[in-house]
Amino acid sequence: MGKYCSIILTVFFSLVLLSCCASADEKHTVDVSGRAVNSTPLYGPEGIVIAPSGDIFIGNHDGKIMQVAADGSVKAFADLNDLPGDREETIRAVGVAMDKEGDIYAATYDFHDGAVLKVIGPGRENARTVTLYRHGIGLANFVLIDDETGTMYVTDCSMRSGGVFGIDMKDESRIGSAVDREKELLGKFGYANGLALGPSKQWLYVAETTAGRISRIHLKTKKSETFIELGGWMDGLVLDPERNALFACDNKKGRIIAVDLSCTVLGEVHLIGREGQCAPACLVFRDSDTIVFTDLWKASTWRALLGMGQYHSYIYQLPVSEVIR
Repeated sequence: MGKYCSIILTVFFSLVLLSCCASADEKHTVDVSGRAVNSTPLYGPEGIVIAPSGDIFIGNHDGKIMQVAADGSVKAFADLNDLPGDREETIRAVGVAMDKEGDIYAATYDFHDGAVLKVIGPGRENARTVTLYRHGIGLANFVLIDDETGTMYVTDCSMRSGGVFGIDMKDESRIGSAVDREKELLGKFGYANGLALGPSKQWLYVAETTAGRISRIHLKTKKSETFIELGGWMDGLVLDPERNALFACDNKKGRIIAVDLSCTVLGEVHLIGREGQCAPACLVFRDSDTIVFTDLWKASTWRALLGMGQYHSYIYQLPVSEVIR
């Protein structure tokens, strides 16, 4: 009898141990399907900025810059395909950024060898007007503007020949021209995607999508190094200066991850949206405690590049406390 009791106890404690291990490995998952910011779906939403008014502007894969009001209503603000001139291809919007004047800059990978287009912002004279800002970038993807230094950073997400460009926005003589690869290329990366400036602006952090890592460039020396390996497909980045941390999108595993600048993972969350697993693409802070992110699930860049049909999707709100618990 004692032998059988011993076996039963061994099996019992083994099951308890396995249960504890499973709990430790269990994903922290949050269903955000009821937290959509937009009342009607968007067509492949990717880049995102929040204007001082609180309105959200989204870069859509059909080339439209969509405006989402506080009540969730959605309307087209501008269309990149209104750029003057004849062409056969459709200009698609990927990453977007807004400068201190309220003008919007949108990256597009399928026009003029990769370009950034400028859209005059809301409330300004000639609002919605589209002009060519720079071109020759390659697969232009993510745009980040540092208003303090007047620098625009743009990624080329080419698989093998990608990189990051630093454009001096104060030099208006270069508007409309091709990038100078000798002077403006800061570093080469495979599938460079999201960008974030470090708090002292000494480092520029770069998401390398298919490598599943975040690298960084020392802006004075232009030397680059791996910052952290996270797996998945790294996409959008944003710096949280209050927590001295980076928040990163992983659109393969459907995660948002927080990492402090000493390379410690502070937390992560797996996201379920209205279409199943989310594919977070870009994210911004609405306030210090609230993230807003675009979901590219079933509307990915891969589908666009392969000429496959696009699906509609949403943008969602997420408390920081759901990422860092």
